[in-house]
Amino acid sequence: MKIAQVNPPFRLPSDPTQWITVPPQGYGGIQWVVATLIDGLLAARCEVVLLGAPGNPSVKGLSVTDVTDSLAVADWLAGNRVDVVHDHTNGDLLPTRVTAPMLSTFHLTGAPATATWSARSPTLASIRDTARCHGSKRRKR
Repeated sequence: MKIAQVNPPFRLPSDPTQWITVPPQGYGGIQWVVATLIDGLLAARCEVVLLGAPGNPSVKGLSVTDVTDSLAVADWLAGNRVDVVHDHTNGDLLPTRVTAPMLSTFHLTGAPATATWSARSPTLASIRDTARCHGSKRRKR
């Protein structure tokens, strides 16, 4: 199974010339969640594509594609076949139509506005208190 993980491209607040990678260089709540999911998918022998900020490291079974805007995500999805698209950008980088089955994980407090995502994805997973799910136990790649 080939799964595309769409990660939001954020820059480091302390150094806006650097991107927050997966796994992150330090704090990066969404990036820790995405990294943990990727580890599990790779352990389950899935092929994973990470669409996200430049500078993400690649490991066996993981393809990394640098995307920093919605046009780059749309172009990549139009030119590549995946079995599932898993969005972590709160719908911000997704094209209006995605042909593959899609899951959106909203990393925010409260429910998202339905107009933002309902036309794109009928499936919603909302993450809260992600800080307690990662930390010093997380292994580096």
